[in-house]
Amino acid sequence: MLLRRVGWRPCIFVRMSTEKAIGWMQLTDLHVGQPKEGGRVGGVERALLLDLEAMIVGENRPVDVVFFTGDIAFKGGVDEYVRATSILGRVLTRVQECNAKARKVAVDHADAVPLLVPVPGNHDLERPKSGDDAAVLRAAFAGRTGASKPLWTGQTGAFGIVTRCFHAYSEWLSVHPLPFPATMTRGIVPGDCSTSIVRDGLALGVVGLNSAYLHLGDEGPGSLHLDLSQLHRLTGERRDDWVARHDFTVLLTHHSPSWLTETAQQILKGEIRDHHAFDLHLYGHAHLGAHVSQTGAAGVSHMIEGRSLFGAEEDGYARMHGYTLGRLVRDGESRRVEVWSRSDRDRKSGDELRFGPLDETWGRWHLVIDLGPKPGPSKPPAVNPPRKTWRPGLGNLGAPNAAYWTSVRTPAELTATFERSPRKRWLLLSASVPTVRMPEHLTVESAYIKSAVPPMITETVTLLVQLLMESDIGLVFGGHPSITSTIAPLAMRPSKQDPWIALFQDEHLWPAVVESVGVFDRSPAVLGVLVPDDGEEDSSAKMRRLMIETPGLELAVFLGGMSGVVDEFNMIGEHCPKVSRLALGVGGGAAASLLLNPDTGLRDQAHGGPLAPAVSGWLWSSPKSAVDAIVEVLARRAAPLAVVPSVSDP
Repeated sequence: MLLRRVGWRPCIFVRMSTEKAIGWMQLTDLHVGQPKEGGRVGGVERALLLDLEAMIVGENRPVDVVFFTGDIAFKGGVDEYVRATSILGRVLTRVQECNAKARKVAVDHADAVPLLVPVPGNHDLERPKSGDDAAVLRAAFAGRTGASKPLWTGQTGAFGIVTRCFHAYSEWLSVHPLPFPATMTRGIVPGDCSTSIVRDGLALGVVGLNSAYLHLGDEGPGSLHLDLSQLHRLTGERRDDWVARHDFTVLLTHHSPSWLTETAQQILKGEIRDHHAFDLHLYGHAHLGAHVSQTGAAGVSHMIEGRSLFGAEEDGYARMHGYTLGRLVRDGESRRVEVWSRSDRDRKSGDELRFGPLDETWGRWHLVIDLGPKPGPSKPPAVNPPRKTWRPGLGNLGAPNAAYWTSVRTPAELTATFERSPRKRWLLLSASVPTVRMPEHLTVESAYIKSAVPPMITETVTLLVQLLMESDIGLVFGGHPSITSTIAPLAMRPSKQDPWIALFQDEHLWPAVVESVGVFDRSPAVLGVLVPDDGEEDSSAKMRRLMIETPGLELAVFLGGMSGVVDEFNMIGEHCPKVSRLALGVGGGAAASLLLNPDTGLRDQAHGGPLAPAVSGWLWSSPKSAVDAIVEVLARRAAPLAVVPSVSDP
């Protein structure tokens, strides 16, 4: 501030700041579902949420975009992505709430919402079960250079293998209700993406490249590939035009350059990321966190290795946890990036994990990097909001969101709730994958667990849900965690008659199941029915009673499961004699035992299966034959199943 006297009156001249900034956060390597997790993810999550409050609100560093640089899951399983969505939903909700406080706007204001831009890692793919598949992939990439034809030219087999490996990740990116940018270009490899983000008058261009499609086993550094055609599919061959439309550009991969072959490293450094193309290259995988700079004729290339949010516990080292916060700042033509790396490690028993206090320096560092001048874009891209399915509060551990769940205590309230659905005919699915969850299951449920065929159960559920989605019959389901992950990707796709899934949930069990059912909160396909724990009746028993009293219930299907499936079978037989019951043996478990028990009246349905393997019966010889049996039973009723044309994806 300058002070100058003119006559007798002081005049104050204030130099107005022209700085504008986009805040960002890098998360990486969460590894949801890893066997050594030991229930410690909750502690890491709590520490992260507390530190976000301190950094975003206390230090006034709002976050506009969250980069996730791979390894969201551990084995690329659908169930892992369902759980990851709940965890990330809570983290992104906290970021949005903190942004609103820091910017003094409403929580639902556009300036408060963080966008999520991810790339997959080597744990996000389902490894090929055949060594032949791995050999086909490696052969497809042998000898490739920057001058090679685009990927998959004449190699449909290799493309099919990669697509299958990343199927669950692609489903997650397509339909899960997280704040992905509404406009995001998909690439030549599953997981490749690009998008433009506009905040505070600045345009940020982001390119994410899948570096993990050859990481099929125990590959080491120097074995992976990045292809120039991956970039060209996202930015066009005139990449520099794409760069010029943005104030800042960021490249995301999971692996560092050292994991690429020598040829791929040359493609990355000389053609994808030559020194004026990307201001930052963010990656993960190594878990430790680092800043790497490479000098060249055109300037300096800066790389940030993110700290693992939930790293590995191996080689005698303590498990490390961390994340990175940053700001991309423009002041006129000058530009800089500010980086704060946050970290902690597993402490001694009884010590709480924490990423602070802010003045503690172990494992934490702050960088300010001059990115050099660059003219602002003459025609910046349009504002890119999050998908409409995102709402803060996803995966809330405290209680279900009242906007998506209806409390039901009586049959009259149940009838009123079901009037919201255009579907008037319903099928109840009583199913689970038999597994040991409590010590007593080793004895009481051992026969069901031994006879279970989990892949058959999940495939049958998938086929059944696909059938109902395109029909006039709705699905009634009790939200068992072993089945919800199978239903979730289909439940989040649009249907012509929404809602068509009635998901019942015991309020008392909410904290235990939120990771698997929280993702259903935002789906228009789901009618959430919450049975409160009022102390007058066991809430689980009340939930079952209300489920079988569903208006228009025509058929109950039993698949896999343990004693609970038998209980529900008997309950329907006693209280709802007009509802047909069909036990399927294809998945083994309690449903198969019902077929062989002469007291159930179903023995004539059984012709073999896991409990009598010498003979193959039509009710359980395959998932398709099991679903055909369901269609046949429905056809015998007064109104056969009708097909309703499904709505195509937006």
